[in-house]
Amino acid sequence: MKDIQNKRSDLRDSNRPSKRLLLYFELHDAPRLRAGHPGEDSQDIIDHQATETAIQTSAHDLYEPVNDMLLKAIEANSQTKIALAVSGQMLEQLSKYAPDVIEGLKRLHETGAVEWLGLPYNYSLSVLLSEEVYREEVIRNSDLVYQYFGIRPKVLLAAPFFEKSMVHLAGAMGFEALLVMPGVWTGRSVVRDVTSEIVMIAANETLTTTITQHFGAGNATLTNDDFYNKVNGASDDTVVVGFSYDVFHAHREAGILRFFGKLLAQASKEGRLVHPSEAVHQYAEVLQWPADLEADTSPWLGNEIQREALAASRALAEATKNRLDDKIRKYWLQLLAGDHFLHMSSSHAALTNPYLSPYEAFTNYKDVLNSLMKSLQSAPVVEDDKTVKAVEFERQHPTTPTWAVQEQSKYQEVTRKHI
Repeated sequence: MKDIQNKRSDLRDSNRPSKRLLLYFELHDAPRLRAGHPGEDSQDIIDHQATETAIQTSAHDLYEPVNDMLLKAIEANSQTKIALAVSGQMLEQLSKYAPDVIEGLKRLHETGAVEWLGLPYNYSLSVLLSEEVYREEVIRNSDLVYQYFGIRPKVLLAAPFFEKSMVHLAGAMGFEALLVMPGVWTGRSVVRDVTSEIVMIAANETLTTTITQHFGAGNATLTNDDFYNKVNGASDDTVVVGFSYDVFHAHREAGILRFFGKLLAQASKEGRLVHPSEAVHQYAEVLQWPADLEADTSPWLGNEIQREALAASRALAEATKNRLDDKIRKYWLQLLAGDHFLHMSSSHAALTNPYLSPYEAFTNYKDVLNSLMKSLQSAPVVEDDKTVKAVEFERQHPTTPTWAVQEQSKYQEVTRKHI
């Protein structure tokens, strides 16, 4: 039986089109911050009612339709392969306000066609403040993905933007590859650095922008044939395209769900689709990437008020480090979510912005931050870090339950059928 499967695999590889396609999708939305009130001493920084309304609306109009489209494509062809990245913050909110979306994600996972990507838990700017905090965020997110789906991601998505320290951090955390967004790396799309074990996977800027910005408004201006011609014309053999679920909302009226349904059907039929880990192990080219790679952070830090907001958040980093009240630290990490900084941008508007102006977003952010700082003044301080280290060791070295080991084995077995 294994010989037959190997022959079929070899046949598929020999017939595989020269241009492979790696598609990934991100799912994240930060909770809404409550309206700040100077002088108010409250640890709860979240507007739960507004968050519930936003999540339930998006679940009905966006998340469920996209999940259904992906599931239909997978069920129609066993060669369909996609990658998904879901923030822990998003999983928390969906579990509380839209459990049907979680069930949809689990159905997608059970097909074996999905590879999960790593992310910072809060989709945060934490890497700019502390490598330690960034590791905490990524590991915490992997832990939650493991809790929901029984697997730990092997490829880390550099989000919300790339920062060069992520390369060595990804390797130190055991990831096989770092997937970077458009515009960071313009060389080969899957590269194993000659000086490192880590692989860099780079999204194609031209093709991603074609979808995110120029798909259409009112009437679709991009056909499947047009997109396929662009894929075939790409300079690299592995073409990487990825974006947020929000893109489906932005171009819903232009028919983007139908577009991707047809794209997945055609690409699956032709055997073009690959998982990130498949690209890492089979198609990575050994080269050396530049040490000075940088990404554009202007959407999050392009103006003075955004930079002031981050500086104010930085002051809480040490203040929350040795506090027994984990809730306060959790809220501080939530305040680092990239969404809040996008709301302060005057040139890069977020799709869902609850504020009337960037300055209103900034003012509310500072009010919430000040309120959290007051809560810190009454929180107990840890005299030494022995307790913190003990808790952290238990978190990073959990006892693996039997069901999780079985699920991991099942996932690998099912996934191999799609490779």
